[in-house]
Amino acid sequence: MGSAWRSLALAAALNTVLAAGLATAQTVTAVGAPRGSAVELTLNDAKIGTATADASGAATFPLTLVKPDSKTELNLRVVVDTCDALHRVHLFEPSQELSPVAPGCTRRQFTELFIIRQVTTIVVDVFPERQAVWVRQGRPPSDWLNPNREDIAPPRELRPSPRGLVFSGGAGLAAFSNAVSVTCGDAPTCAGGGSQAALSGSVAYWFTRFAAVEAAFLKPADVWGKGSGSGYEFESSFETLVFVFGGKGGYSYGSIRLYGQGGATYSRTMLTTNETFDDYTYTSNNVTSTLVGGEQTFVLRTSGWGWMFGGGGEYWITRWLGVYGEVSRLALKGANRDVGEGSIDERITSVVGGIRLTLGR
Repeated sequence: MGSAWRSLALAAALNTVLAAGLATAQTVTAVGAPRGSAVELTLNDAKIGTATADASGAATFPLTLVKPDSKTELNLRVVVDTCDALHRVHLFEPSQELSPVAPGCTRRQFTELFIIRQVTTIVVDVFPERQAVWVRQGRPPSDWLNPNREDIAPPRELRPSPRGLVFSGGAGLAAFSNAVSVTCGDAPTCAGGGSQAALSGSVAYWFTRFAAVEAAFLKPADVWGKGSGSGYEFESSFETLVFVFGGKGGYSYGSIRLYGQGGATYSRTMLTTNETFDDYTYTSNNVTSTLVGGEQTFVLRTSGWGWMFGGGGEYWITRWLGVYGEVSRLALKGANRDVGEGSIDERITSVVGGIRLTLGR
C-alpha cells in the first residue's frame, strides 16, 4: 500500500515539473542564417540578446514573454532586418513603434498578428529569398528547423489592403425606379429605357484599414421615353449626375477588404420633352378650318440632396493596383432650379465595378 502511494506521489511530482517546464517554454528560433553569422533579437525595440548561427544556420533565444502569474497571452508582430553581417528579428506589440531601418539593411514586415501564450514557440526563417514566420503552442516540428528541405513551402504572406488615398474608376448599370413613367407621362403609347449604363469615380481616404471617407460621382446614361397619343407624339430624355459624400467601414483580411457604405447624395437632373402636334381640322357653321400643328419643348431642371447606402468589396492585385465591385441604393431629391413648379423624387440602384489605384501603404 505504501509503495502505491509513493508511486502516485512520484507521478504527481513529475507532472508538476513537466508543467512548470512547459509553462516557461517560450522560445524564438531564427533559421536560415549563414553559419557563424550574428543573429539579434529585440522586443519592443529593446535588444534582448545576440547569438551566433550554428552549423544548420539556427540561433535560439529563450524568453519569458508571458508569465503564468501575469497575462495569459500577448499579441506581437514580427519584423526581420537583413544586414551585411547581421540578421535582426524584431518582436513588438501593435501599440509600439520601431526605430527606422539601419543604413545598409533591408526590412521585411509580416502583416499577421501572432498570439503568444505560455507555451509558444516562434520560428523565423531569415533567409532573404524565403522569409517566413511559424508559430506553435508547444515544441516546433523538426521540419521547421530545417528550412533547406525542398518539400517545405513557407506560408504565404497576405498583402494588406492599403491605407491613405485610393482613387477609383469604373462602370456598370444604374436602374431607375420611376424615370420611364415620368418621361412617358399619361401617354397611351410609350416606350422607354430605365436601366442604363453608368460611369463612376471616387477618391477615398482610409484612416485605418477598416474606416474611410469618400467623395464619388455616378453618371448614368440618359433615360429616354418616346410615345404618342391622339394627334401628337413626343420624345423625352432624363439626364442625371449624382455626387456622393459619405463614409466606409468594413473588414480587411490581407488583400481582400469588404465594407459597407452610406452618406448623402447631391443630384442635378434635367427632364427635356419635345412634343409635336399634328394639323387639326375642324368644322364650325359648315366652315372647315385647319389648325396648323407645331412643336413645343418643356424643360425641368432640378437639384437637391438625398441619401445613399450600399456595400462592396475590393481585392488588391499588387501593392498599388486593385479591383472592386459595389452595389448601392441612391435617393434623388430636388426642387426646380428655374422659375416655376416641379420637383424630382427618384431612386437608383447601381451596380458598378472597376479598378483602384492607391498612393497609400
